[in-house]
Amino acid sequence: MTSDAQLMDLTPEVVTQKWYRGATPPFAVVADYENGDPVVLTGARAEMELKDLNGNLLKTYSSDSGQGIVFTDAANGAMRISPEAKDTSDLPVDQVLRYDLLVRLADDSVWPFYRGIIVVKEQTTEL
Repeated sequence: MTSDAQLMDLTPEVVTQKWYRGATPPFAVVADYENGDPVVLTGARAEMELKDLNGNLLKTYSSDSGQGIVFTDAANGAMRISPEAKDTSDLPVDQVLRYDLLVRLADDSVWPFYRGIIVVKEQTTEL
């Protein structure tokens, strides 16, 4: 495996998500190079920022301990993003929010994994 940036597609995918206010929406991310080799996340750091359309920062999730991103299988490029329910309860409902996920690899290169929009919906049923 190589970390040669020429083998990576540095144009991040656009991913649209719907989150439910007050709910925990964990999701998995697995990264690999164009040739299918995994992007090794050992020694990496990930950060995801959530902003409104005016650019105001609403939330930050990171792989720092207890900050919502966990490398579940770093050797094979896998991580899980798990915003806590309390983190989604104060997000604005029915507004388009922007986000991106950046990863700084162990060799200090920064890779934009993906970007997109999130629309938060109000829950109807309470358990």
